[in-house]
Amino acid sequence: MLRKKSIKFSLRLKHNKLMSYFKEYSKYYDLIYKDKNYLSEAFYIDKIIRRLKKENSCLLDIGCGTGKHASLLVEKGYKVHGIDNSDTMLKEAVRNFGGIVSFSKGDIRNFKLDKTFDIITSLFHVMSYQIRNEDLEASFKSVYNHLNPGGYFLFDCWYGPGVMNDLPTVKMKRMKDKQTEIIRIAEPVIHYNESVVDVRLQILINDLKRNQVTEFHEIHSMRYLFRNEVELFSKMTNFSIEHLYSWLKFKSPSEKDWYVFFILKKNA
Repeated sequence: MLRKKSIKFSLRLKHNKLMSYFKEYSKYYDLIYKDKNYLSEAFYIDKIIRRLKKENSCLLDIGCGTGKHASLLVEKGYKVHGIDNSDTMLKEAVRNFGGIVSFSKGDIRNFKLDKTFDIITSLFHVMSYQIRNEDLEASFKSVYNHLNPGGYFLFDCWYGPGVMNDLPTVKMKRMKDKQTEIIRIAEPVIHYNESVVDVRLQILINDLKRNQVTEFHEIHSMRYLFRNEVELFSKMTNFSIEHLYSWLKFKSPSEKDWYVFFILKKNA
């Protein structure tokens, strides 16, 4: 008979406070996203950077999570430093890839490092977690201050036209390994006037060895962005949009694309 342990809490990111964010979720992050194709994503990033003539450069990965993108980019010849605001994520990143990637704790809105980079990446929708205008502007400024002249800021995000054309729905995901089975139910609530979707997560963790189920709840607040918004924040912080692509493609996005990829250049 299964024993059920319930850990119920709600983390609506009011004003985008990330201190406790991912505290529970990150423990199971790699299993939940076991099906994510990090290899093809790293290949895409590398191809983008080579088109920009910045291959083998120094790269900062913001919101590095457990370090998988960073480690794959190291294999492609980049010198990579990763930052994340989650202690749990960083612990996993250091444990798995600390020998080839340097890591430190930092928030995209206000991090301070004593060096600059040719390329800064921020992947897996980190920019969409910046739900207030103040957060977006601060993020752009922090990135700008850590780029070398002529450097590039590369990031993906939720795309406004795609989200509006294909509204989010309730989704369930089930992942399993030898020790743990996870069921994640995601229920969206759209705040149209804020361009924000609250993704209400119910996550059931089945410890297969102990025959015990743990339940916890989180709310991930995500902002979908439009090109004109990004263009405005870019001009405010002295960037220019070089390209806007459908995610993992080299074509302009359509109203059917939920995810897009921006390439911004630091102006002199």
